[in-house]
Amino acid sequence: MEGLQDLVNGFAEDCQAELRSLWNALPVSIPERELFEVVGGLLSRQMLLLRQLSFSTAFWNYDAGSLVLRSMVDTHIIIAYICNDRSLDRARAFINHGLGQERLYVSKIKARASAMGDTELMARMEEYEKELDGEKYGHLTDVEYGSWTGKDNRRLAQELGLEEYYDGTFPTLSAGTHGGWNHLLKFNAVPSDNPLHAGLKRPVLEPSTPDINVLFLAGGQMEMSFRLVRERFGIVEPETSPTERLQQKLDELMTKPDEEAC
Repeated sequence: MEGLQDLVNGFAEDCQAELRSLWNALPVSIPERELFEVVGGLLSRQMLLLRQLSFSTAFWNYDAGSLVLRSMVDTHIIIAYICNDRSLDRARAFINHGLGQERLYVSKIKARASAMGDTELMARMEEYEKELDGEKYGHLTDVEYGSWTGKDNRRLAQELGLEEYYDGTFPTLSAGTHGGWNHLLKFNAVPSDNPLHAGLKRPVLEPSTPDINVLFLAGGQMEMSFRLVRERFGIVEPETSPTERLQQKLDELMTKPDEEAC
């Protein structure tokens, strides 16, 4: 386990270096700053989700791990949509929607604080509004409901040629995210071993055994997003990826005891 932990720590650092290298290779243009800010932020999310997953073996399973993997699938579809066409306009729409949602959140908290007479909370929210003004003034920010693209993820995936990717990931991971019965049947409810219970399902009390394949799945999600951005901006793909290098080192670790025994 000590050798595995060293590999995982190295893998997390490798992923971080991969993002740094990609960011430095992007043709950042100040007139199009919103595009590069959004792309950089989305790539950061992919890398950090993977990095944080790598340090928590309790999430190396298809129960808790589905929460991280679903988020990474969501993020990849957003990256694909922005990179597909009218990238700058879509990046600006993404920013505007997010700022509008934050303004809506603040207004609700302020209304609650006012009703409760909580002046301290009101002051904090007003200070936060000033920070948001640094991004875009409130009177210029539109608050929109629903999806920022006007389409659901399935429709987006179909239009982007990602229907197979969506069908193979989104429904089952969404069941884990939302606690659907089809997910609970696999990981959170098992038939009682008491014959008098007539097959009554009882709650699972112990977490799933860690499975490093979940880490590799998350690594593949990150690398898909990185590859898509490289293609969009004409950046050369590196010879190997972090997950390929991790697999090579893992293979070496697994065969090392046999070599020493000889």
